[in-house]
Amino acid sequence: MNETKIENGRLLNPLKVLKASALELTKLPTVCVLAVMLACCYVFGMLTIPLLGQALQIKFSFLIYALCGALYGPVPTMLLGVMDQLLVETLMKGNGFLIGYVISFAFRGLIYGSLLYHRTLTQKGLSVGRVALTKTADTVFYNVLLNTYLNYHYGFISAGSFAAAVTVRVGKNIVLLPLEIFLLCVFLGAMLRALPHVGGLPEVRTEKITKTQLAAVVSLAALGLGLLLAYLFIPSFQEVLKFGL
Repeated sequence: MNETKIENGRLLNPLKVLKASALELTKLPTVCVLAVMLACCYVFGMLTIPLLGQALQIKFSFLIYALCGALYGPVPTMLLGVMDQLLVETLMKGNGFLIGYVISFAFRGLIYGSLLYHRTLTQKGLSVGRVALTKTADTVFYNVLLNTYLNYHYGFISAGSFAAAVTVRVGKNIVLLPLEIFLLCVFLGAMLRALPHVGGLPEVRTEKITKTQLAAVVSLAALGLGLLLAYLFIPSFQEVLKFGL
């Protein structure tokens, strides 16, 4: 296993990480699980909680990307992103084919796969801090920057409203990020403990949650709910975040 040599309990060389992740695709259980995850992307993509119509809504598809990233790493998760865009968004939902969005979905898979892959974790396993960092990176680089730029590039927003669109996305994601981190911690914690008992799936260690970390997770949920309620029922709060809705 020279190609997957582990130092201090984890793969440190990015090229070795990519190679180890790519080798996951040579295993039949991996391909079968990816097919199930692709179906889950469609189901979870439909399970949105609209708070103000399309203006503010909670989506759940990022949970599948995170689980795939933790189990199989960047290469299969990027492939999941590409297939999600081509089969689910383009063919099944009829949103049209645009190569920029295919790249953006693959980039999202790269974020989750690179940061959560179990072969890159310390021997203690996946931590709450790593999960929070990953969701924050997804929010900043995928949701706010890349998607807003693609909307501008393809003419969905004008050049004059680009800065305003970024501001709107920043405000919305500030409201949703704490709640999404909480959901991701709970989802991954439950799934990574349950899935190894199914058989044929890699085991992903998770750090033992300390009282401080548990308090942090509960605080994130309270903060997320507080921001959400403030946004929904306090008009001046929207102006502070410069939503412009």
